[in-house]
Amino acid sequence: MRWPHSLNRRMILVAWMGTVLLVCGRSTGAQSVSIPSRLDLRLSAGSTSTVLLSVRSLTTDSVRWTLSERSDTAFVASPPLSDETVALAADADARRRTVPAPIHWNRPHEPNTLIVRFRDGARARSTAHKVVGRGVRISRSYRSFPADVARIAPGQAIREIAERYRNHPDVLYVSPNYRLRLSNDVTPPPEPNDPSYGLQWHLEAQNDADIDAPEGWAVTHSAEQVTIAIVDSGIDLDHPDLEDNLWANPLEIQGVPGVDDDGNGIVDDIHGATWTNFDGTPTGTPPDDGHGHGTHVAGIAGARGDNATGTVGVCWRTRLMALKVIKDNGDGYDTDAIAAIEYAIQMGARLINASWGGAEATPALRDVIAAAGDRGILLIAAAGNDRWDNDENDHYPSNFDLDNVIAVGSTDSRDGRYFTSNWGPLTVDLAAPGAGIYSTTNNQTYRYLSGTSMATPMVTGAAALLMDRAPEATVLEIRHWLLDSVDVLDGWENFSVSEGRLNVGRALAFVTIPWLEPAWRSGELGGEETALIPLRIDTQGRVPGERLEGRLVWARTDSDERVIISVQLTVEEPGEKPFASQWLVF
Repeated sequence: MRWPHSLNRRMILVAWMGTVLLVCGRSTGAQSVSIPSRLDLRLSAGSTSTVLLSVRSLTTDSVRWTLSERSDTAFVASPPLSDETVALAADADARRRTVPAPIHWNRPHEPNTLIVRFRDGARARSTAHKVVGRGVRISRSYRSFPADVARIAPGQAIREIAERYRNHPDVLYVSPNYRLRLSNDVTPPPEPNDPSYGLQWHLEAQNDADIDAPEGWAVTHSAEQVTIAIVDSGIDLDHPDLEDNLWANPLEIQGVPGVDDDGNGIVDDIHGATWTNFDGTPTGTPPDDGHGHGTHVAGIAGARGDNATGTVGVCWRTRLMALKVIKDNGDGYDTDAIAAIEYAIQMGARLINASWGGAEATPALRDVIAAAGDRGILLIAAAGNDRWDNDENDHYPSNFDLDNVIAVGSTDSRDGRYFTSNWGPLTVDLAAPGAGIYSTTNNQTYRYLSGTSMATPMVTGAAALLMDRAPEATVLEIRHWLLDSVDVLDGWENFSVSEGRLNVGRALAFVTIPWLEPAWRSGELGGEETALIPLRIDTQGRVPGERLEGRLVWARTDSDERVIISVQLTVEEPGEKPFASQWLVF
């Protein structure tokens, strides 16, 4: 619906047309549009009204936009930390930022590869490789930060070559290619004979030890525009509960078989890609899962819902990008995980699920995750199953001191801290169910698995629902909503940052206003045009004299421009004439 072009001017217009109110004006925060920054409404109890929010373009270019709700607590900052907590956090951050020296050669690593990180702006990148000597081949150059994967010829002394790199003035660090470790328990509980939603206690349980998924689904149950990168052992691409939720590369799926249609260096990467050469190079094979771990993780986050098949994910509908970095025998290394994360950045993922980790602090892995954060990508990482305190023991990538990393521990079916889960008052952010989780697995089957690997994709799925509801939200906002909405548990008191377990319903309450709902949540505004966005206001069940507050966030999708619109509703006696007003600042 468009407003006549003749009314494209700065104005306040309040028109009572039965149950429809029109409000227009300009806010101080907008650069490309004229839009109100505040709405004061007075509506009768027991009524349903429509407010038409006028948005006028101030440019000659088209503007793509989104509109989402915020509760009155969505912008509330966390309470200030004590001096003691700040000091402890500073010590932990300093420790986590430290690149390990000397290199931990005794920890599992690929014997013939090194990751060489050059200083920003270094011009002698190729010279450094020549200085090191013969027997070194560059198999991969990362794009997100200046680093190369150096392949060492058989018979060469890798430790001597690493030391030569470290002594070069243009090299920031050199690291072994550490081995990745999946974060599920080795011995899963027995498997049942037949799958159903009733077996998924983590979504809804009689003792309320669940994540309150149905309460969240009452708000939204899908995130069809959000791409989740599953960096793992791949995904069973033919699984009936996953195939309809697989991400599809538009240029490749419609392209010519055997041709790199999108020019990204990988042929036929239709649903993702595989890096299991241990040197960051793609194998050229589909990311099909012969191990089962990645498929299990993918199903927890996004098994197709309401399809009369198997299980249901936290997200009923989403886009699962299959990025295989773990071989079918469980082997995987940092170089390949870094390449997969770069691919996720390049191909538009919003979330990365990392249900793996280890004690090695690989600087290159941190760099690529930081690059993902710069693009607004959130990485959800398993805290690990070593039964230790991550504040005192390294575990990466979950321990990286980055705003876009959320570390997840695991709870059991009695809401206790699961006995294998790592913890950390400063390094583990929140927990989610991780004991006996039923989900999809390879060969188009289902099984139970346990561990923080299983807890992590529940948080990933919840984050996807939040991103769908509030597409313009920053990684810090998503973190705030997830951590501040947990169910606080005795078993996690002083054992994590939030001291609680994921609650999807409460998290989505941050981006929901029960009495207000936009009819349109996204659109495109032509140059110098005006659009009227219907806002449905429901005062059913409200009491006269009640005062309600909420906020709307209008945002451009191609820039950081955002306008926060404060909405205040006063509920009047039945039969009173509706009224709307707002203030303009020119």
